Amino acid sequence: LVSILVGAGATGQPKQRKPHRFRPGTVALREIRRYQKSVDFLIPFAPFVRLIKEVTDFFCPEISRWTPQALVAIQEVSAQTWHVLLDLMV
Repeated sequence: LVSILVGAGATGQPKQRKPHRFRPGTVALREIRRYQKSVDFLIPFAPFVRLIKEVTDFFCPEISRWTPQALVAIQEVSAQTWHVLLDLMV
């Protein structure tokens, strides 16, 4: 009777409490909402600019200067493209 009230197992040892687990998909939905609210890009700006300049230098060496607005626009479009591709995979 005492073991039932205390919560002891058949061996007399106290039960170990299981760690809390969320239902499947709950954490994923929370992460999706968090990333949709954020305005940060998935790729940091400086490495992205270096990549853009390297690609344009390879394909069209005449283009050597970019306006900041053009680089931000390219980064936004590439982020949207990644989101579309990831949605198609799921």
